Amino acid sequence: MQANVLLVDLGNSRCKSRLLQQAPTGQYSWGRLTLSDDPFSLIDSIADVSEIYVASVRDAAFNHKLQLHCQQQNIAFHLIQTEKQAFGLVNSYQVVSKMGVDRWLAMLGAQILVESDFLVIDAGTAITCDAVFEQHHIGGWIAPGYTLLRKAVTANTARVSEADIEDASINWGQDTEACLHFGCIAQLHGLVQQASALMQNHTSEFQTVISGGDADLLKSASSSGLKKPPRFIDNIVMFGLLRFALKDLPFSQIKFVAHALSKSLD
Repeated sequence: MQANVLLVDLGNSRCKSRLLQQAPTGQYSWGRLTLSDDPFSLIDSIADVSEIYVASVRDAAFNHKLQLHCQQQNIAFHLIQTEKQAFGLVNSYQVVSKMGVDRWLAMLGAQILVESDFLVIDAGTAITCDAVFEQHHIGGWIAPGYTLLRKAVTANTARVSEADIEDASINWGQDTEACLHFGCIAQLHGLVQQASALMQNHTSEFQTVISGGDADLLKSASSSGLKKPPRFIDNIVMFGLLRFALKDLPFSQIKFVAHALSKSLD
């Protein structure tokens, strides 16, 4: 019988999910990334789910309601929270509850995809960067993402407007809308470059992992002075959740499965 485990990244308004499946042969696979407005309907729509692993930014009451819904269907419910230490990774935060679980899972996900120290950058509404050296989180950054940067300018400057521009290169703008677009991209690239320079104080042998909805805007980061080209991973948080779903396996096997699943996304 095939085992089905649902991995859910639950945001304030939308939830992202992947269905992790283990065949009778022991081989793992997962489905495409699914977007949903209603996690309850999502759970009801999938047959034979045995467990669910959830990263949630919702309040405790909502999470409890979701847990009860799963229990009524005999689905084991696991709500993942930021910890001081997990799987050998040590958090630098003194009050770990102040770190978003998405950042914690991004680090745990990157940990099974790289062979060295690393920076993990998640480019979404906010762009976050976290540095891990010798299995210790040594610190991170949170900054406005591309959309917030554009809105900050247009909301406070009467004569500057924005337009949808697909070019994600580092370039000069030749009208106001293009100047704003390329300026915001340049700021995102600047964060990557400065993070890399700061990481050099600890080691020159590190990997940069980039994920998030705006990761494509950083595709040219490989030519932005990084020693190693960055690795782009679709939804790194899912790999952090995968870490918990496979927690009973040897670390080497978890890495093998994670690499196989990451190749299925290429």
